[in-house]
Amino acid sequence: MTVLSFNLPIWRVFYDETPTTSTQDLLVLELRNQQQVAWCAIDTVQEKVLWQKTFDEIDWWTSAVRFEAGILRLHHYDNPEQLVPKKKSQIDIITAQHSFNTTQSNESAALNTRWQSSTAHTPASPYYQILCSFVEKNTGQKPISTINYGEMFGNILAIHYFYHSNAFTLSRSILVVHSSKTTLLHQTIEDDAEADVLDVCIYNEKCIVCLKKQYELVVLKWLKP
Repeated sequence: MTVLSFNLPIWRVFYDETPTTSTQDLLVLELRNQQQVAWCAIDTVQEKVLWQKTFDEIDWWTSAVRFEAGILRLHHYDNPEQLVPKKKSQIDIITAQHSFNTTQSNESAALNTRWQSSTAHTPASPYYQILCSFVEKNTGQKPISTINYGEMFGNILAIHYFYHSNAFTLSRSILVVHSSKTTLLHQTIEDDAEADVLDVCIYNEKCIVCLKKQYELVVLKWLKP
C-alpha cells in the first residue's frame, strides 16, 4: 500500500474518460483550500506524483469539467452565481502545460475507460444482510445504511458507514479482503474528510485508489489469487 500526501486538501479526483495508452493509469487531482487551487497528476502504476502545479492564469473560481484523452478541460468563472463560464482552457496532463487554445479530443485513438466505481447496496438490496455479516465479521463494526461493494481477482472491496462508541456522527470505513481471507486494508476515513471527493473508491484491474484523509490518497495494488 502506498500513501501519497499533498500540501493542499484533495477536492476532486479525475480519471481519463477516453484514455490513451499514456493516460490509462493516470489520475488528476484538484487540490484546493479557501485561498488556493492547484493541479496534480499521479501515476497509479508507479505509485508516485508526476507533477503538482499552480498556474498564474488559473484563479480560484476555475473548475475542471472533464478529463479526456490526456486533456483536463477547465471552465473559468467570476463568481459562484455565474452559470456560463467567461472562458475555457485546458491542461495537457503529460506535459503539465496550460493553454487557452482548447482542442477536441481524438476519440478514435482512445481506449475504453478502465476505471470502475463500487456498487451501492442499500438495506433493500437482497445482498445487504450478507454484506453486513461479512463486514461485521471482518471488522467488528456494524454497518449503517449503504454498503459499497466491488471485487477483482478474488479480492473483495467494501466501503461502509458505522458509529464509533458514543459517537453521534457516522464514520466511513474501507475494507479489502483477499480470497485467502487475509485483510489487506481496513481504514477508517477521518471525520473531516470531504465525502464528495471519493464517496466510493475507484479501481481498475491494477489497483484501488481511495481517500485516506483530506491530504492523503491511498493506492493499493490488487493481489491476484
